[in-house]
Amino acid sequence: MHIFIKLFLTSINICRFKSGPQALTRSPEFLRRAIYLYIVVNSALIMLSMTWVNGLLQVFVQLGLLAGFTWGVLFIFGNIQRFSQTLTALLGTDSIISFCSLPVMGLLKSEMLAEKVFFLFLVIMLWHWGVMGHIFRHALSRSLASGLGLSFLFFYGSYYVIFHLSRTII
Repeated sequence: MHIFIKLFLTSINICRFKSGPQALTRSPEFLRRAIYLYIVVNSALIMLSMTWVNGLLQVFVQLGLLAGFTWGVLFIFGNIQRFSQTLTALLGTDSIISFCSLPVMGLLKSEMLAEKVFFLFLVIMLWHWGVMGHIFRHALSRSLASGLGLSFLFFYGSYYVIFHLSRTII
């Protein structure tokens, strides 16, 4: 349980822009726990709007896209040794942000609150984009603008893939 607590607290600090991925222990166990946490939280989030089979498929596709994109970016910039910590940070912070968005996603179905809830959803999306950019900035030792650009590229690409996947399979 100690690993989950350390992962959670460090991910909270990364979400608050107080730490970077280098604050996480480079450990296969940390990465494994971050993957478990990501799968559980994102499955709960996605299943608010689709069946469990389609939701799990989407979670695993997103996980693969995130891991592949992270590895590719780190490889291109010559920082592949930072893969474990970077992916752990991305998964841990995504889990926290996704958990925070669970009530917002649940309220999106309410037509009375649609505008206010959509604004909250937008704020959460911008926070997620900023945190991901912050992580890439530290992982690549580049500017925040570079990290935000890579984060935007990932979001755009993953939404594109998920949209087309949902139209063909789901």
